[in-house]
Order: sequence, then structure tokens, then C-alpha cells
Amino acid sequence: MFAQSRKDVDMLHGPIVSRILQVAVPLMISNIIQALYSAADMMVVARSGVAGAVGAIGTTNTVINLVTNLFIGFSVGANVVVARNIGARDDKGVSEAVHTSVLAGFLFGLIGGIIGYLISQPAMVMMGDEGAILDMAVRYCKIRFIGLPLLGLTNFLVAIFRAKGNTTTSLGVLTVSGAINVVMNMIFVLWFGMDVDGVAWATVVSQLFSAVALFIYLRREKDATRVSFHRLKINWAMTGEVLRVGIPAGIQAGLNNIGNMTIARSVIRMNNLLCPGGSAVLDGHSAAVSASHFALHCCNAVDVTLVSFTGQNVGAKNAERLKRVIRLGYLTVFAVSVVTFGLLVLFRDPILSLYISDPEAMAIAHLRMFIVSALYPFGGTLLGAGASFLRGMGRSTTSMSISLITNCALRILWVATIFERYQTMEALYISYPVLFLFGAAAQYIAVRIAYRKLTEKWKTQELSHAT
Repeated sequence: MFAQSRKDVDMLHGPIVSRILQVAVPLMISNIIQALYSAADMMVVARSGVAGAVGAIGTTNTVINLVTNLFIGFSVGANVVVARNIGARDDKGVSEAVHTSVLAGFLFGLIGGIIGYLISQPAMVMMGDEGAILDMAVRYCKIRFIGLPLLGLTNFLVAIFRAKGNTTTSLGVLTVSGAINVVMNMIFVLWFGMDVDGVAWATVVSQLFSAVALFIYLRREKDATRVSFHRLKINWAMTGEVLRVGIPAGIQAGLNNIGNMTIARSVIRMNNLLCPGGSAVLDGHSAAVSASHFALHCCNAVDVTLVSFTGQNVGAKNAERLKRVIRLGYLTVFAVSVVTFGLLVLFRDPILSLYISDPEAMAIAHLRMFIVSALYPFGGTLLGAGASFLRGMGRSTTSMSISLITNCALRILWVATIFERYQTMEALYISYPVLFLFGAAAQYIAVRIAYRKLTEKWKTQELSHAT
């Protein structure tokens, strides 16, 4: 039987909201620290004196996230499989899932890193980058992809800790890692005179620390999640379980970024149209996106916590508690999003001033804040929570299908029709709240159907065992 350590949170018993927050709050802080990686990159490189450096990094986000989320998104599968085995009190299954996930995380990161490195140049050209911005964006991309195996290993290790309700360990490691990233940023850029390549290498160094430190911690665990070198191997049956949930989750993240790439291309197009030779639109948009990540990562922390809570209670076949997790989970993530995005919009000027000072860029950043960030709690938040419940219940493919329609196909259609008709930043940004709301409604219906089918299956199994 799986024995919890004092750092692990019991997801199968006791109050739900307080324990969701007990797991999610350290994870929020961890996510904010990770968001500081890219934010610190922009803030420091803005002081390098190199024109267009902030915008160049901003244009790389969708390309880097497309490859990263596609391969690193598989860590969601590791989270679910480890959580289910913990819920079922299966020590052997937990150990096999952990050892498979550790090795798979590095391998997936390696594959993604090679692919990302090779496509960096053509991808940034396709995005519409040109001249000095293209050169800086490609350099930044290639270095970041060199570090992707380290990021892959880190994400899978963090997923293991999350699955058993321990987010304080990863918080400590990522706090130190974030400090290393900021210090190395300043050394490379302000001391050695580097620009985007300096902040990219600083991120890779910090990722190396995170991967090594988390692996050492997992080596010292006293329960079934402890890693031993001689047991590191691919268990193909367990890999299949991880990929069954992880591949749709990774594809879903990739589809989201394909939709975002469509938006990013439109932003670059508007920048070239409205300020030829300048980067005000691009800088303002990039600054607003980067700033919004701090609130977004707080909501994502609750989302991944809900995957673990759902997965453990599915493993324990606890229908009544699972129902309460879904209901209270929706309420919790909505409340967190209202607070975090509300604070972001309220303090937008001092936050945005860390990135930009140009009045034109600030006007674009304000526009995105008021349309996308202010309305995010009423659609985007519920969309993310629904995806978490579906993944925890083993319906990752359903979540992926909804994402394909709402975040990819409809967004591309919106750009091709509504945006082409009006060609304004308002017409581009309003697509976010409209499509988020549509997707959230579809996810909610899918969650209710998945819960009903799952509980009916459990009742049938109980009857067959009784007879």
C-alpha cells in the first residue's frame, strides 16, 4: 500500500477546497517563477539597448510553445498515471510509472529539441519576422531548444511530485532556479554585452539546475516514487498508459499554439502595416502577453492540481468525492482567476512599464489587457478546468477534440473572416473571450457525460463482483 510522506497531501479524504489550494498555491509560486524566465528575458534584454529585442523574443513564444507543449505536454499523462496508481494503493504500479516517466521525459525533450532546432529558421520566416528581428528570434529559438531535454526531464519530475500532492519540493527548487536565471541574465547581457543569446543561455543554465536538483530529491524519497538508477527503463505497457493521456494533451497544447501562431502572424502583419521600420505593436502585444502569464500560471496551477485530484479519486473509484472535486474545482479556479486577472488589470501600468515605455506600444498593451485579460475568467478559466477533469477521467481525447474545434479551427476561421473584414487589433483580440466561452461550455457538457459514464461503469463492476 502506498505510504504518504509528510509533504504529500491526502486527496482522497478531508476538505476539498483547502487541500486543492494546499497543493496549488506552492505550484502557483513555482509557475510564477517559471514565468519569470521569459519575463526576465524581456525585461533585461530591454536594457541591452538593442532595438526590437523585446519584440523578437515575443515572436518566438508561439513557436517555442508549439514544440515544447507538444512533447512536454506528455507529462500530463505521467501525472494522471502516477496519481491513479497512488489512488489504487498500487506501489508496484507507482514505481513503474515513475521510472518510465523519468526516462521518457528526457527522451521526449530530446526529440522535441532536435525538431525545434531544425525548424527555428523556417518557422520564424513563416511567422513574418524579417531583418534584425528575424536574426535575433532565430538565435533565441535555437538556444532555447538546446535546453529542451532538460526542460522535459524537469516537467516530468514535477508531474511526479504533483501526482502525490507534493508541490513544496518543486517550489523550493524552482525558486532557486529562477534566481539563477535572473542573475545569469544580468551577467550575460549587462556584463558581457550579449543580447537575446545571453538571456537564452541563462534560461538553459537554470533548467540544468532544476533537472539535476529535482532528480536528486526523487532519489531520496522514502516511498514508491523513489528513483533508482538500475530501475530506469521503459515499461512499454506503462508508457502506453502515459501516452494514452499525454499524447492528446500534448496535441491539444500544440493545437492551441497553432491558433496562437495565427494570431501572432496577424500581430506581426499589423505591426508592419501600422509602424513600418518600428516595433510598437509587436512590443506592446508581447509585453501584455508576458505580463498576463503571471495570472495565467496561477490558474494553470489549479488546473494541474485538479488533474491529480481527479486521477486519484478515479483510481479509488470514489464517485461521490469525484463529483464534489468537479463542482468545487470549478468554483476554486474561477475565484483564483478573478483575483489574479483583476489585480493584473488594476496594476497594468506599473507592470507594463517594466517592459515598455513607448506610448504607442503601451496603448496596444492596454487594449489586450482590457479585452483578453479582463474577460479571461468568464471563459478561459472554465475551459482549462474542464480539460483537467476530462484528462483525470481518462477522456483526454475528448478534450483534445474540443480544443481542435475552438482553439484551432475556429480561431483560424475568425482570422480569415472577421479579422480580414475589419483589420483592427480589436477584431483580433475579441476572438479570445468569444471562443473561450464557446469551448468552456463544450468542455462542461463533456465533463458531465464522462462522469456519468464512469460512475455507471463502476456500478456495473460492483454488481458483477457481488454476483
